[in-house]
Amino acid sequence: MSNKNFQYYLSNFLTKEMAANRNNSTNTITSYAFTFKLYLEYMNKEKNIKPNKVSLSDITKNNITDFLDWLEETRHVQVNSRNVRLA
Repeated sequence: MSNKNFQYYLSNFLTKEMAANRNNSTNTITSYAFTFKLYLEYMNKEKNIKPNKVSLSDITKNNITDFLDWLEETRHVQVNSRNVRLA
């Protein structure tokens, strides 16, 4: 899957799938979008992968675990908030 496709499908998932097909609230969609924004920030700052270069293959167990640790250590997010990002 190309980077463009990843970004395209993520955008469609947040704007179309979650809103129309799953009937999620605006707050839920905003929370998911913000989590991906934080993940892209983490990938850029910690893994030196620019947001437009992140691909589906970069969403690994190790990267997610490191991302959650980064939220706690760097952004000083509480465990409960971190777990919301995991969800």
